[in-house]
This record gives sequence, structure tokens and C-alpha cells, in this order.
Amino acid sequence: MEQNVDTGAPIAPVTENNKQNGGNGLKIATAIACIVAVCGIGFGVYGILQNSQKDNQISELNSEITQLKQSIEKLENTIENTSANNNTSENSKTNIIIDDWKLNVKIPESISVVSYTLDNDGWLSIVASPVNNKQKTATVGLIKVDKTAVESGNAQQTSLDDAVFLDDDFAYYLMYTNTTPERDLTIDKLIIDALSDSTLYSKI
Repeated sequence: MEQNVDTGAPIAPVTENNKQNGGNGLKIATAIACIVAVCGIGFGVYGILQNSQKDNQISELNSEITQLKQSIEKLENTIENTSANNNTSENSKTNIIIDDWKLNVKIPESISVVSYTLDNDGWLSIVASPVNNKQKTATVGLIKVDKTAVESGNAQQTSLDDAVFLDDDFAYYLMYTNTTPERDLTIDKLIIDALSDSTLYSKI
């Protein structure tokens, strides 16, 4: 004969424990998913900020490059203007232009001018050679003298008739730069003779 034993302790349903365990697992998974999402968002924002900083750096570098190019252009212009103001020209072929004197000298076909330099307000040095012998060069001077000083006898030059060119205020003379006895002045004379034609000179 079977006997029912009553222990007096309640028996908890198994399904409740399973539901609680399942609920906890879902909460943990949700929390992990949220953390991963937050980390992903954080990395995304960081990446955007990094890209923004790189864009700013690139923009700054481009701006610096532009400024450097402008500085180089200014320096090149300054060099060109300085050369023009100093009235120095290398390998001139057709004209000698002296801006400070407002004077233009056409180069005759018989000589080739290597360079010319305004040494001071009254003296222009011209380095030239014969066209048929460019190996030999000589330097001659073109000087500017106040006409009144010549007329009054207060200048080294004694006559305006000896000037190669005259304008309203000044007389221009061709001069040897070196007349030492032992030096051959053949090339110097050739250059002076070539430049002695007054029609080569004009005001600008």
C-alpha cells in the first residue's frame, strides 16, 4: 500500500528559473551590444576628428606653399628691377638703355656688347668686342657732363664739339679706361670709333 509523504516544503517551478536565467542573459547581451555600439561611435567620431585635422593641416600646408610661391615671385621681380635700376645688361644685342640718363644707344653692327654698367651717376662702363673677334674684349667709358660746366671751363672736357652726343642739359663723351703705354689699345679704339656715331644716340 502506497503512502504519500508530505515534506511540507514547496517545490518551485522549473520554468521560472529558466525565465530568470534567460532574462539575465538577454540583459548582459544587450549591455555588451550597447558597449560595442558606444565604442564604435567613439571610434567613428575619433576618425572624423582625425580626418578633419588632416584636412586642416593640408589646407595650412597649401596656404604656406602659396605664400612661398608669392615670396619667390616677389624676389624674382626685385632682382629684375634691381638689375634694371643698375643699368646692367648681359649679352645685350641691339641697344644700351640707361634709364637713369634717359638715354638709348643703338649698338653698331661692327661690335658686340658683352655688358654695360652704370658705375656712378656720371660714368657708364661698356665691355665690348669686335664681331669678327669675340675672343678679345675691351672696356670703354661713356661719361655724362653738365654742359654749363664744359662751357665755363670747370670740367675736364674743353669743348662741346668733342661730345659724341648732346641733349638739353648734358654732353656725353667716350673715354679710354686704360691708357698705360704698354697696353695695346687697338680694340678700345675700334669700340670707341664704332660708338662715335651721334645718330646711334637718342633720348627716351
